[in-house]
Amino acid sequence: MKNFLIHTRDAFAFTFSWLVLCVMALAAFHGGQSISLGFLGKLIILSSWAASCFSFCFQSRTMQKKGFIFSLSIFYLSFLPIEVLIFYWMGLWTGIGNLWKWFTFLAIIIAMYLVSLLIDRIVMRKRAAEYTDRLREFQENR
Repeated sequence: MKNFLIHTRDAFAFTFSWLVLCVMALAAFHGGQSISLGFLGKLIILSSWAASCFSFCFQSRTMQKKGFIFSLSIFYLSFLPIEVLIFYWMGLWTGIGNLWKWFTFLAIIIAMYLVSLLIDRIVMRKRAAEYTDRLREFQENR
């Protein structure tokens, strides 16, 4: 439980600071609009949910045993619906939107998922094979 809380705290600090920097940059580009305390509170809620989902999906031993792709899928399924609701609550999205906005959102999510799959399949599998070969070499030389 202690490790879960540590990872959640670290993920929250990273996520919240990154989101605040992005919001500040957007406000500066749009004529120096102010950022309300209520909006920052909603960012805290979004960051807390993201950090909790991340810690559960990627840092818990039970999820790590099931593999990266399973953890990534559970993360997307647990985080995205709440993220959409919070975006509406924050006022970033209004109404039902249009097909183009939803398509763009889904395209970004699918692209990020595919990039994660490629990293897992190409980079991590290659490293796993390399570590296995070195372990076998070590065991043979003992």
